[in-house]
Amino acid sequence: MNKKLKSGDLIKVITGKFRGLVDNIHHLKPKKEKIYLAKAVRKQYNKTPDVKKKSQLKDILVPIHISNVIAYQKESSPPRKKNQSLKEGK
Repeated sequence: MNKKLKSGDLIKVITGKFRGLVDNIHHLKPKKEKIYLAKAVRKQYNKTPDVKKKSQLKDILVPIHISNVIAYQKESSPPRKKNQSLKEGK
């Protein structure tokens, strides 16, 4: 199944540092094939040249490649084998 992703879709990360994370797409960049999730962040100090201001931690969204995610459905039945039929008696 080839599904096009868009903002707000529910996805699950299958590889990498954020493996197992289920979240909605915050925004995406189709030309670079990157997805940004609200929960996939890293901390970075805001370094300012101004001496009066103190540096602060801020959250930066981490890009995730589209090959490392799958579409996720909350209310889905357990996966079935391809040759298993839904009819009883077979």
